[in-house]
Amino acid sequence: DGNPRVSQTLEELVRQDARLKEAIADLRSPEACRSQRDLASLESVGRECLREIRRLLRQLDGLLDAVEGDAERARVEREARNCQCSLQASQEAMRETALQRKQALQEAERVDLLRSDGADGGIGDVQGDDGVARRRVRQREETAAAAASHVTQSLLLLSNQLAEQVEASSETANRLLRSSEQLTETGEELKSMTGHISTAKRLLTRLSRRDFTDKVLIFLAFVFFFSTCAYIVKKRTIGVTV
Repeated sequence: DGNPRVSQTLEELVRQDARLKEAIADLRSPEACRSQRDLASLESVGRECLREIRRLLRQLDGLLDAVEGDAERARVEREARNCQCSLQASQEAMRETALQRKQALQEAERVDLLRSDGADGGIGDVQGDDGVARRRVRQREETAAAAASHVTQSLLLLSNQLAEQVEASSETANRLLRSSEQLTETGEELKSMTGHISTAKRLLTRLSRRDFTDKVLIFLAFVFFFSTCAYIVKKRTIGVTV
């Protein structure tokens, strides 16, 4: 919560995840998804949510460097992992639910067509056959158009996913490149510090030797001083005795 952009991104991830789960729930509901048009509309909403969640996850990954504090960074990374897992589960649920709803709609349309054929049995043979043929042709065309639309949307989604993966790989490569440059700079700094440490070690060795020399000179000075004092005392003692 220390970084406003990170907080806003996490809040938007939660909102988009809730919107995606709502679209999946509508796909499961026969009342909310009654036709191929409803199916296509709900799938469009779900795909839009998936794209937005992936974009927000990439944005959150780019904001990690600006998060201050190890605990806060760990929390944000944990939230990002949870959102990634939820994204994968929701994407799989949406795919399976959309397929089941499409099959259910096709089965319902087939049943309605068979009922219409049975209801038209009392009309003249030629007129009835023509009407049934036209309805079947129209039904096949609508089913083929819906299937083609679904395939096109699936291909567009796959293309968008591939583009997003390429973009994510590019961002990862850039981050690795920046990390490599930082490691190189750190290595150069360590080499420079090693040189400074070696110089300091030599200076300390010289100071240690000089300190030892000073101690020896002081000791010799004390010896000379006491020797001189002893000599003077001895001379005076001998002079007094004479």
